[in-house]
Amino acid sequence: MENSAVKIMKNISKYESMRKEAISYADPGCYNAAYCHGWLAGVRAAIDAVLDDPNIRTQVHYEIERRYRIQDAMDHMYSYFHNDDDGDWNAQESAFQTAVNNGDAEIIADRFLDNHDCNLDENTQFEIIISDYYRSLGA
Repeated sequence: MENSAVKIMKNISKYESMRKEAISYADPGCYNAAYCHGWLAGVRAAIDAVLDDPNIRTQVHYEIERRYRIQDAMDHMYSYFHNDDDGDWNAQESAFQTAVNNGDAEIIADRFLDNHDCNLDENTQFEIIISDYYRSLGA
């Protein structure tokens, strides 16, 4: 049975390509082979550290959750900026892109994570957070 580190490493495409490169050298002691083996050992050590340390596991989990929430925020922001069927789509898209480039999705995602209410559906929470955020900016 595979352990968690092995499963993770199999899903890192760079790991597999580096592993193949490491074994492709006729002289396993050459600089390039040594570099590859060192890189692979570093990845294994990093994954083991993550799996062994509950604080790091928690941080990794939070960062993954945050990335999903940033995408959720962008989806809701898109709806917020494109809410007028009769409006100028180019102007709405420009406002949306400016907001994304300004880091608004990250701010909104962080507010969602910091204030999540399990008694209220997520769509409504995002709508409230986005409306409040842009109202506070005077938009």
